[in-house]
Amino acid sequence: MKKFLKLLFVICTVGFSVPFLASGDLPVMAVTFISDCAIISGLALPYVNKGILGFSSLDARMIFENAKNTVTQAYGAEAVKNFVLTMSTLRLERAITAGTNQYTFPILKNDPTGGGAFNTEIRLKQQDTFIVSHVGFYLGLPTGATDTAWLPLTYESPFLTAANAIPMRALWSGDLQITINNIVYVYNWDLHRHYFSPITQQTAALGAASPTDQKRLLADTFVPVEPTVAFSGAKDNLIQVNLDAAPATFTANARIGLMFRGVNAQNSTPVS
Repeated sequence: MKKFLKLLFVICTVGFSVPFLASGDLPVMAVTFISDCAIISGLALPYVNKGILGFSSLDARMIFENAKNTVTQAYGAEAVKNFVLTMSTLRLERAITAGTNQYTFPILKNDPTGGGAFNTEIRLKQQDTFIVSHVGFYLGLPTGATDTAWLPLTYESPFLTAANAIPMRALWSGDLQITINNIVYVYNWDLHRHYFSPITQQTAALGAASPTDQKRLLADTFVPVEPTVAFSGAKDNLIQVNLDAAPATFTANARIGLMFRGVNAQNSTPVS
């Protein structure tokens, strides 16, 4: 119905414009032509997502509709009526360890691997399904295991990592792989696409001598994920980051993280 109404509106627009285009008055013809092009391109041409989650209400609506279609195909239209779909985030983190070049990220809240989740993580409930729209990869530099007063970094930040800066660039030389129930959905996803060195960088202690890093975590290094990936709390989700080589040195308490943004379907799995 929406497509039919759009087509009807375009036809009416063109029909209404014909007398003006045939008037012979160049300014009127030019204004009419430009207006028609703007209307038709906005209504008739496919919408292209800008790649930034939530950048506009239209982006968010398309992400929601895609997620709704995904869970409908997985569970059926009748079952979806009982689900609660909300815009949401998963945040998974692993401490950097010496000599390690492969990191596995537990995704479920009740997974005790590695001593359990950091207090900054947001994990998936077994009862839920999470449909990914965007993913970001970042470096974290907390002062300790329970520190929450830090922000994700999209580059090695030479002032904060000092002599470890160049070795820690190795964190962006590698790939992400996502396997669900032994089916690989994301393969050889290069981490370079998540590296962003901002124009404004902190070079000294915060104050008049140095600002903080330029940072916009709505968009910085968040990349759209297509085809759709859906994590289910009832399935075997294997999320791995494979580095080409482990960093030779690294800052104490440093960790790497993955942030998935998308839509969470609450109470959608058969797990009670």
